[in-house]
Amino acid sequence: MAIIIFIYFASLGGGQAVLPTFLLGLFMGKYLAEHENNRDVTMKLRTVAYAFITPIFFIISGMNVSFPLILATFGLFSTLFILKMVMKFAGVYLLACKYIPGGAMYSTLLMSTGLTFGTIASVFGLQMGLINQGQYSVLVGVVIASAVIPTVIAQKWYRPVHSEDMPIV
Repeated sequence: MAIIIFIYFASLGGGQAVLPTFLLGLFMGKYLAEHENNRDVTMKLRTVAYAFITPIFFIISGMNVSFPLILATFGLFSTLFILKMVMKFAGVYLLACKYIPGGAMYSTLLMSTGLTFGTIASVFGLQMGLINQGQYSVLVGVVIASAVIPTVIAQKWYRPVHSEDMPIV
């Protein structure tokens, strides 16, 4: 019920309706993790989020992306993608080397930094008229590409091998 109320007030204020849901999840995460008796509530919230809110948000956001506009500005797209990857590695790889020495590259590639908030910010900018359709397409395209391409690379070439993955000879 709280989620619906937050979405309603965000819509009244002219904001992005999914942002309050995202923020509520951030604030409630610690509370729900600390209190084991909230397991039923946690499962219900996850069901609503993963089965309803998240897919609808990303489908609607993705339907506003124009591939011809991305291709028309492929130089900008490539530059932003490379810049996002460099920043991702600068922010994650060194810490991953320290805390996950055997899987630093894998962990760094799997970090989908900015996927949710980058998409929310882009949708907000488009709806408020701060950016145009071409800018939106490039921004969301970079956000999606920076999550999908590194994940494919990580799964193909950097997947850690554990003892239980080894065949018995």
